Amino acid sequence: MMTPTDWIPYISKASSKEGLVFFGATQLDISKDGVRFTKWLDSKKNAGMEFLENHVDKRLDPRKLFPGAVSALCFGFPYKHDCSQPLGSKAAAYACFKDYHTVIKRKLQNILQNGLSDQTSLDQHFKICVDSVPVLERALLSKADGFIGKNTCFIHTEHGSFLLLGVVLTSIDLQTNNKPKLDPDVRSDEGGCGSCKRCQIHCPTGALDEAYQLDARKCLSYWTIEHRGLIPKEFWEHMDKFYFGCDICQDVCPYNRHKTDYEYKDHRKVDMSLKQIALMSQSQYVSWFGGTPMTRAKIFGLKRNALLAMYASCDPDTKNVCEDLLKSDFEVVSGTAKEILSCL
Repeated sequence: MMTPTDWIPYISKASSKEGLVFFGATQLDISKDGVRFTKWLDSKKNAGMEFLENHVDKRLDPRKLFPGAVSALCFGFPYKHDCSQPLGSKAAAYACFKDYHTVIKRKLQNILQNGLSDQTSLDQHFKICVDSVPVLERALLSKADGFIGKNTCFIHTEHGSFLLLGVVLTSIDLQTNNKPKLDPDVRSDEGGCGSCKRCQIHCPTGALDEAYQLDARKCLSYWTIEHRGLIPKEFWEHMDKFYFGCDICQDVCPYNRHKTDYEYKDHRKVDMSLKQIALMSQSQYVSWFGGTPMTRAKIFGLKRNALLAMYASCDPDTKNVCEDLLKSDFEVVSGTAKEILSCL
C-alpha cells in the first residue's frame, strides 16, 4: 500500500479521471456542526424524516461509525444542472441520472482499489460513505474546502453547489487541510454568502426563512420525495415548476452561474409528460425511472405529484385524468384526484 505521503497527490489525480473533484482530507472533529444538527432535530425541522434521528451518535462522531478512523477524504461529483427536460414542471436535475449512491460508490472504490497493493486493505482502512450512511458529509467537506451556504448546501467557489457528495473515512493518518475557518456571513475570494439572500428570497414556500436552516416542513423537496401521504393544499400552487424535488435555491445562487464541464455519461432524458406519468403502469414506471433517484418517491408518489403539477399548471387534461384515477389502487393517488376535482 502507498505511504500516507503518496496518497494525497494520487487521489487528486485519480479523482479527475473518475470525474470527481477531490476537495482534500480533513480531521473528524465536527462538534460545532453536531450541535447545530441536534438543535435542528429538536426543533422538528426534519418533518417526517425520522430516519435522520437514527444513529445520531455516529453522525456526530464518525469514529463511532468506523472505529479507528482518524481522517476523512472529501469528494464532489459535479453534474450538469441544465439537463434536457420538457418545459413546465420538472424534476430536480440530479434525478435525471442513474442513482448517484451506486455511481459515486463505484468511482470511489475504483480510486481506492487502484491505489492499494493489497486489495484486502480496502475494508480494513477505508469506509466509503455516500448519503445513505449516517455521516454529516457537508460538515466534513466544509472543513476541507468550500462552505455551507444559507441554502444549507455545500458550496465551492469554483464548482458551485450542484455537487453530489462522497466521503471516505480512513484509519490512515493523512496530511489534512489546514483551511482557516470561513465565516459564511462574509463574502471573500474563499467563498461565503455575505449579504446575499437570493436563495431565501426565491424559495417559494419559506423553507429557508432562517439562514443556514432548512425547514423541511415547508420544503417542496420533502413533500414531493419523502412524504408518502397527501400533500397539503398550500404547496400545490408551487408544483407548476417542480414535481420532484426543487432546484430553485441552487438555480439562483451566484456560485452556480458557471456551467460544469464534466459530461455525465449516465444521463437519462426525462421527456415524459405529466399526463403520462400520472397514468403510467408499473412496467412503464420501471422502464422510465428504474435505477434513478426518482424511485425514492415510489410509483404512487410520482403519480400523485404529476396530478398536482397538472393542476398547478392549469393543464386542460387535469379533470379527465383525475376522474380516471379516482379508482386507483393507490389510496394517495385516488385521494389526490378526489381533492383536485373538488377544487376544479
